[in-house]
Amino acid sequence: ESVLERLRQAREEYPDHDPQEVAAAVLTLCLNYIVFTLVVLATFLMPAASLIIGALTINECPHQPMVPVLLVISGVLALISGVSNIVVRSGRLHPADCEQEEAGPKYLLLGVVTAVLNVALFVFFVMGCFYVYGSLWPSQDRTSAHYCSPTAFYFAFWVHNAVFIFIGLLFLIGILGMLCSSCR
Repeated sequence: ESVLERLRQAREEYPDHDPQEVAAAVLTLCLNYIVFTLVVLATFLMPAASLIIGALTINECPHQPMVPVLLVISGVLALISGVSNIVVRSGRLHPADCEQEEAGPKYLLLGVVTAVLNVALFVFFVMGCFYVYGSLWPSQDRTSAHYCSPTAFYFAFWVHNAVFIFIGLLFLIGILGMLCSSCR
């Protein structure tokens, strides 16, 4: 369904209702699309950027040579994990489209592979924290032994910071949700 069709449905569902209810339905629809877009961007564009930046700067970080390597490996793992997550979830969302006896073991195996990939991503994230935060503020002078490509280093630095910010926001939203549910 297109966005316009969903907006028409929302208007038809609330013809005699308060305009605030219609506005809330439209806002919810728009937020759903925004969240979906952000998830797709995070799932594919960030790992692709990580892979590309790491590959382009693989030999440009003598201060901490593992930073570009971790960018490449985590980018590849995240892309594979994202694709396998989508395949597993699409199989679980539309089980009528396939034979259950045949597809069940395949989706189970793919689910296990996805779980292993996610654990590997977590391990590389922790290693990345060690390497990135352990070598803060490398030299910008290419001739220095403490040089690291600013593109690779700051990309890795801000990806790690963004993950921590995201976890903090999830924690805050969870606390606010619990507080709001206890107020009722």
